[in-house]
Amino acid sequence: MVFFVFHCIELRDEQLLTLASDVMSKMNFNGKTNKPLVMKIIRFLNKILSDDTYGWLKEDIAHELPCLVQTLAQCVDKVRDWKVFSWEELEDMVSLCLRCQQGGFVRDDDNLTAYYYVYITISAHLYQWVDSVNEMNLVNELLPGVIDMLESDNDIVRVTGAWHVQTVTRSGTVDGQYMDRLIQIFLETESDSVLSAISNIYEENTEALTPYFQNLFDHLDSSNTMVKSQVGRLLQKVAECQPDIFTHRHVDALMKHALKDLSSRRSF
Repeated sequence: MVFFVFHCIELRDEQLLTLASDVMSKMNFNGKTNKPLVMKIIRFLNKILSDDTYGWLKEDIAHELPCLVQTLAQCVDKVRDWKVFSWEELEDMVSLCLRCQQGGFVRDDDNLTAYYYVYITISAHLYQWVDSVNEMNLVNELLPGVIDMLESDNDIVRVTGAWHVQTVTRSGTVDGQYMDRLIQIFLETESDSVLSAISNIYEENTEALTPYFQNLFDHLDSSNTMVKSQVGRLLQKVAECQPDIFTHRHVDALMKHALKDLSSRRSF
């Protein structure tokens, strides 16, 4: 029946799309026994989302089409054990997520696209699976698109990006060029999620932080308690990796903050 749904999508007839949606609503997936079918869906989605003639970004796209594509993507919700997938199959999922990032998450009317809904569905499981085996480097190529999300004008996309950037950077093995961009975004937004990502990749990109050290240090005085706490933890890493970057003025400031924090705890 899934191949019937594929065929309906490829024909792009609204009545057939409605029929296909009804068929999908009655189907049951077993993530373990139907793994080959799940992968056929992943590859089919990659194929059609790479075809701009479907009009994925157009406002007049048939409502059933993006809804049906999202429903197909939700087949991964039935998979409970990442071990059923090979590394090559996980890479196919990365490829699909990358295709979605490149396609665009927001239409001109500010509505979210099929690209966004497929990305959020697949990536939620993909990140969880690769993180559980400490293989986050497998999704490193998705980081540029995640950083783009942080600068989106759409609130939903921006919040999703803030959540994902903490996860995608967890491997620590990320190029310094992204460190530079993340620091600039943090200095503009004071996002604790972005600061967490900076801390994740700092030890592999110490020199990239150097030009921004004073700017980051100044956030010890942030009114945002979470930011202040994370800056403190980041500075601990900097002290271990780049002790020479601290001047006497920095050390004095750290001592004052430590004494102030100790005094507050005693009062509490």
